[in-house]
Amino acid sequence: MLNSINLSDVRSFVVIAQLGNFTKAAEALGVSRSHVSRQISQLEADMGVTLLIRTTRTQRLSLAGARFFRECETALAYIDQAVLSAFDIIQLNDTQKTSIHLFLLYFNISFQRMLRLINGINLEA
Repeated sequence: MLNSINLSDVRSFVVIAQLGNFTKAAEALGVSRSHVSRQISQLEADMGVTLLIRTTRTQRLSLAGARFFRECETALAYIDQAVLSAFDIIQLNDTQKTSIHLFLLYFNISFQRMLRLINGINLEA
């Protein structure tokens, strides 16, 4: 079970919980609403638990979802900080910048936050 859980799916779940709906989360992550919906369905299937209770107009966290959200929000903050720390100890050439750019795209890390914290690194490919 744990080996099949995708970090990108977890990050999408956290953003949904933070922003309150799939549409806003999809916009923030730069993906389609249907993609985010598939990610959550896959995450729930992988875990064997309902994280979000959905109706046609709203969604809310289940009890398991609320607990999972609290733990994941903290864990993802540590992961983001670890990535940021890596920038502090290395001088990057253009190839490394491109590699990091692709890595960050894959994990959907907040580029606005990254740009505020890292001066002088152009993350545009």
